[in-house]
Amino acid sequence: MTAPHRLFLDANVWFAAAVSPTGASAMLLVLCQEGQCNATVTRRILQEAEHNLRAKAKSRDAALVRFYRLIVAPGVHVVPTPSPEKAASYAAIVHAKDTHVLAGADTAKADALITLDRKHLLAASVRQAKLPFEILTPGMFLRRLLAG
Repeated sequence: MTAPHRLFLDANVWFAAAVSPTGASAMLLVLCQEGQCNATVTRRILQEAEHNLRAKAKSRDAALVRFYRLIVAPGVHVVPTPSPEKAASYAAIVHAKDTHVLAGADTAKADALITLDRKHLLAASVRQAKLPFEILTPGMFLRRLLAG
């Protein structure tokens, strides 16, 4: 058996999984719970996701309950939040507000950063940078996994 994929999940993936339990983000977390993947995240990402759920989710209470269940599920690993210096090393690649995400994926030694941020993290300039991990949407990752 091959080792599970080590995925670093951006805050928007956690948000999407909490508000849409049947979407690709939630399906990805089910795979992590089943041991087919490992979800890695920093405390800062989880705090950002929780903040956004409190501020933006329509069914906030239900979404927060799902979120709390997701973050304590098997297959979820919290890695240390990268130092500001490490995050700053990505400033030439991505918008300043997202440097901690790239640094987190690097710290987690992720195979892939999973995000829904098409504007900043899925921009061609970021995807073409020589990063030690791929950047994919949940749907892209699931399609690739199914294709085998």
